Amino acid sequence: MAPALLLVLSAAGLGVAFVASFLVCCRHHAHRPRDDPRHIRARLLAIGSVSALSPLPLLLLLPSSPPPLRLLGASFECNGFASAAGPMALVAALFFGPLVEAALQRASLPPPPPPPPPPPPGGGALLLALRAYVFAPLLEEWVFRACALPLWLAAGVGAPAAALLSAAVFGGAHAHHYWERRRQGGDHRSALLAAAVMVAYTTAFGAIEALAFLRWRSLLGIVAAHAFANWMGLPPFAFFDAKGWGAARRAVVGAAYAVGIAAFGFLCTGAGGEWWARAVAPPPCAAS
Repeated sequence: MAPALLLVLSAAGLGVAFVASFLVCCRHHAHRPRDDPRHIRARLLAIGSVSALSPLPLLLLLPSSPPPLRLLGASFECNGFASAAGPMALVAALFFGPLVEAALQRASLPPPPPPPPPPPPGGGALLLALRAYVFAPLLEEWVFRACALPLWLAAGVGAPAAALLSAAVFGGAHAHHYWERRRQGGDHRSALLAAAVMVAYTTAFGAIEALAFLRWRSLLGIVAAHAFANWMGLPPFAFFDAKGWGAARRAVVGAAYAVGIAAFGFLCTGAGGEWWARAVAPPPCAAS
């Protein structure tokens, strides 16, 4: 087993390398918006290269038992329904309130106009969707959870600390949004506020995903949960001041938020984990 300090530096270094790769490789596109197709392609190439090399510290520094694919949550048995559904249930519970709120908002709106014709295949809209719902969830979960968490655990920090450290690195990796907004002409205050919100949100979400990975050890599960969270976005909490909503509708949405948060909290506890294992099946890779 490698020294603990080397394991810690390797785990943190994965996050640094992930961010540094696109900051360096995309410097020629820094003047372009981050949603520009050329910027997206350059960034995906950079982080894809780092992601391909990310398992090397785990393979070189950790013993071969349990098998590396099980440590990475990438083996076949780790991604069956019992394991993959757990992270989705955890994150879906947290978004239960926003889901109910969005459904009621759609029900109260007039019929939408016909949608515009879809963009041609391979255009910017397709690339944006692939980034948000495929590449970002897959590559970020692969590097920050699957490859880094086993290193944090092997360093002997314990599961709760490993989840928090992993989340802190993941949140810190999103601080670059400040400089991106500044390069695009944003003022210091708005850029700092936007970056602070992004870092806080991604740190909290990173802790949830780390907990889910440690409990179910399913790469498929945490990638699907990440894609779902990207689709949902930040909870709007719009029912507080939604125009035309009566007290009953506000109460229903508020109760949905409370139920979702309570269900999420229950699933995070040991009792919730035991209940899930009885209701579905014990996760086959959780003990790895």
